[in-house]
Amino acid sequence: RHVDSHLPVATWRVAVDPTNASRVYATSFYDGRVESLAGINVSADGGGSWIHPATSVPAPGSCASGDRARNPSAFGIAISPRDAREVLVGTNCGLLRSVDAGVTWTRLFPMTGAGRDVWSIVSHGAGIIDLCGEGGHRRSIDGGAHWSVRPSKPLPGGRCSIAASPLDPDVLIATRDTAIYHTRDGGRTWMLFGPQRNHPDSGLGRLSSVATNARSDGTFDLWYGYAMLYRGACTRTECPVRQRLTDSIAGVWKEVGYAGGAHLDIGVVLFDPADSVDACPLLLSNDGGIERNTIATKPLCHTPRWVQPDVTPHALWVLGMQLTQILSPDSTVHDSTGGISVVPFNGLNTYHRIIVGTQDNGSFQTDRANATTVQWANTDPADAGDAVGDAKVTINSVCCFGADGSQAWLFLRDLEPGGVLGDTTAHRLLPPEGTQLLTSLNAIVRVSTTHFAILTDRGLFISGDVLAGSVRGARARPGVPSLDSLYAPWTALGWPTRTRPSAAGLMVAGDSANPVFFVRIDSAGTPSQLWRLSGAHVGGAAPRGIKPAGRVSWKRILPPDGNGGFGVVAVDRADPTRLFASNVRTGHDPRMMRTSDGGTSWTLLPALDACMVRNGTFRYTNSRGPTGIGTGKSGFDGYSQPTLVTYGSAMDSGRVLLAGAADAGIFASLDAGETWKSLTDPFAPQFSGIPHIPRPRYVRVADGPQGSVVYLGSQGRGVWMTYFPRRPRTVILAGDC
Repeated sequence: RHVDSHLPVATWRVAVDPTNASRVYATSFYDGRVESLAGINVSADGGGSWIHPATSVPAPGSCASGDRARNPSAFGIAISPRDAREVLVGTNCGLLRSVDAGVTWTRLFPMTGAGRDVWSIVSHGAGIIDLCGEGGHRRSIDGGAHWSVRPSKPLPGGRCSIAASPLDPDVLIATRDTAIYHTRDGGRTWMLFGPQRNHPDSGLGRLSSVATNARSDGTFDLWYGYAMLYRGACTRTECPVRQRLTDSIAGVWKEVGYAGGAHLDIGVVLFDPADSVDACPLLLSNDGGIERNTIATKPLCHTPRWVQPDVTPHALWVLGMQLTQILSPDSTVHDSTGGISVVPFNGLNTYHRIIVGTQDNGSFQTDRANATTVQWANTDPADAGDAVGDAKVTINSVCCFGADGSQAWLFLRDLEPGGVLGDTTAHRLLPPEGTQLLTSLNAIVRVSTTHFAILTDRGLFISGDVLAGSVRGARARPGVPSLDSLYAPWTALGWPTRTRPSAAGLMVAGDSANPVFFVRIDSAGTPSQLWRLSGAHVGGAAPRGIKPAGRVSWKRILPPDGNGGFGVVAVDRADPTRLFASNVRTGHDPRMMRTSDGGTSWTLLPALDACMVRNGTFRYTNSRGPTGIGTGKSGFDGYSQPTLVTYGSAMDSGRVLLAGAADAGIFASLDAGETWKSLTDPFAPQFSGIPHIPRPRYVRVADGPQGSVVYLGSQGRGVWMTYFPRRPRTVILAGDC
């Protein structure tokens, strides 16, 4: 059950008072608000309501930089084992301590100088505290009044996890990036685990976690989570010890995650809080959701058998979404956003097919998205990116393959009349010879039922008929796995610039036989460019292989006054002269705009700008908001609010616009952008019944004379549906921004 009353949405850690199950502590990353609610939140009624204690807010000048105070975040939580009223929380501005169960807080500074990141904490009680963070490891033996600062061999600083041996508080284990360290003298000397005992995973750029669990035979278990979950047995003098296990790794680690049915990419393990020794692992978090251990008896529970609950919190991150309408399972289907034909909505026998690509959870598809009961087919592994197609053909880009793990492959399904995605066999659609998909997101568009266009490292290509007889039984390529691969002829459409971009996005509009393409080029360090390509033609037989470009022409579209570049961009599929975008300018906040003449002139949308910040509640641009965690990323680079712009259905003639903000929610205009109303509630969703849906990425509209259904795909809260019982331009929306 989602806790709507907890308004910060990028949460990190949660802890429950062991003496009072109604008292809950939660930490979160910056939430984009000017008067931020992020950092520490405390509930005294089991999550029904929350307070953001005023004493937890950083004072001016207390943080290592001003933007930390303006953009607060909090991380690890530790409750004293001797007095549950004493709670310690790590933040991006030092360590916070409460001795009255979270009512008031005092800021401590274990790192040198003003407050810096504290990621993980161990509270031993009796005033002994160990923590790690931006400055490495620190220890206090007097409740935080003084801290050790000069170890002979320090723990490297950065994102970390730390745990203590339950047999000896001077024995600590910590992770930093891909390495495991240990100390036997309370942190004066830190040593890397040797090659025989270091973790089996490496090089994936993930965060690792470590936990300890006392055993009744005088040993303890060390649990380590990275791509997989491992358990090692430890004594007072050796950790982990070598074991005679046929399924152990190097005789040291036993894999107890994936081998037990769990998803990969581990978060943390939760042990039964009722037991101080031999506690069974109960729950496991990972980026596939939450797993529960179905083995409850000791000692068998320590080699878990994991299953997901029927409803699991997995913060589903939508990477691609496609909508079509179906009159009946075996009827002709029309793309509701393609401008080709629109099936009238009658609410009875018009069903909607939604195809969704998600981060790490594969593809999802349903033919009854607007039915009372929705059944989903889940296919494809790992990161399923672009989801394009109609009821006849679907294509997903799925990552990551190849020798370096960076390639995205295209999986094509040919659906028989009445067929569903889960019933079909996937075929790999081979890209043009010698190329690979430029990115797994926004790199594929459907031009017609049987023709698709893709962005590759050698430019833009359009396919031949992917269902043509000559495609079947295609030639195999060296290194292609044993699956039925398809080869389509590809037409090279070139590239508008001399240099290849670091990333890009592809859109298409107009007649399916004579499409107009739009490419947003993202190059590091420079504003994003927008280019238009016209003159491409679909149809007729093309020779096998790469066909020359032909008479196509590229034209650069400039923002107002040629100032800056583009952020999010949408083109009206029915009319390539209508564009809706955000204008990104160095040193300035973005501004929202639209054009009806292909970019010759732009109309600014100040009413939407006001919605993006909810009239001053949110910052349009922040400097330390969460942007991602992984190799090469600080994770807190900041972001701007606009995450989504799109047009309504083809029936709306450009009058219905929808937009989304990272923190402020989703908005709709029924008059081509002059006025805007909100569709979501970031303020009191627990009372209004209107959800808060942050970081929206996709909107798809199924429209007809009697009503409209809007589907919303988000980064973190999955897919949502809302229904307008009449035409959208006459309906009263949720409220002003």
